[in-house]
Amino acid sequence: MLYWTISTRLKSETLQFDFACWRNIIKSSVPNMKTSYEPQQLSLLLQTDQLESDLQSIQRMIPSQETNYLTHNLHNFAARFLPHFPRIFITNLTKQDDFVVDPMMGSGTTLIEAAIQNRKGLGIDIDPIGYLMAKVATTPIEEKKLRNTRRRLLKKIRDAFDNGWKKVKLPSEEDYPNHSLWFRDETLKQLIFINNKISTISDPNIRYLSLLALSTIVREVSNADPRDIFPERDKSLPVRPKQDVLKIFDIAISQIEEKVINFSRSVNYEKRIEVQLGDARNIDLPAVSVDLVFTSPPYAYAIDYARVNQLSILLFWMAN
Repeated sequence: MLYWTISTRLKSETLQFDFACWRNIIKSSVPNMKTSYEPQQLSLLLQTDQLESDLQSIQRMIPSQETNYLTHNLHNFAARFLPHFPRIFITNLTKQDDFVVDPMMGSGTTLIEAAIQNRKGLGIDIDPIGYLMAKVATTPIEEKKLRNTRRRLLKKIRDAFDNGWKKVKLPSEEDYPNHSLWFRDETLKQLIFINNKISTISDPNIRYLSLLALSTIVREVSNADPRDIFPERDKSLPVRPKQDVLKIFDIAISQIEEKVINFSRSVNYEKRIEVQLGDARNIDLPAVSVDLVFTSPPYAYAIDYARVNQLSILLFWMAN
């Protein structure tokens, strides 16, 4: 089943997208995405009259490594959709500097594609981790400043790490319920210590990037079973092997740094996207100001998005 909302405005008139033209869009767009698709794969797409079947066919033919370019997939996110889909519609239904909105942006897939295609955009989501992902993924940062700040942060953490984390006071059960089940005491203290150092970064964009890097490792260093989408403990291994938290964080922030630098270069360091933490039902925009809305509403009946990232949410917003 398709759960997308697609709306477009052309010459100040509201139009319902005519899915009968889908095959022409596929014909013009897919070869530009990847030139090595087999001819029979394309013909399979062009013969069907079912939009859903077309999209599923595309999804099957696109290797996963083709969905991780630039700032896509900075952080695990449940039910993420392929960037090829918004790219097709943005490319074919809008022009340069048009305004694209995703009112349920999730990790920011639509907005990343809008920025790459020289469109302006606005994204909204009520999920704080989704907001953090989209914010980092769509914000260009000057390379030298980012690299220097990251180096200073890691040096500050390393210089004080061995003695510093031991002085960290563990949160109460009220602030972080069941933390002793989810983490070794020393692991949680180390995460809090790194989080505290990140909070001293003056540049908010680099601070958000560093927080996102920390969030990417929270599940990895916890006692949660890595095979589950939601944090669950393996009864046969309630306490997982000890991890080198600082080393894993160093790797994570360096990887995100490279992806953000590549994205920044691709958009010529222009800030084209605004993201907001908020309610999709309350969007304040002028009338007839949006050229395209492309969103994938959350699978609220199937996925508890807050629970997926609950360990990060509790770490970042304890007592809130």
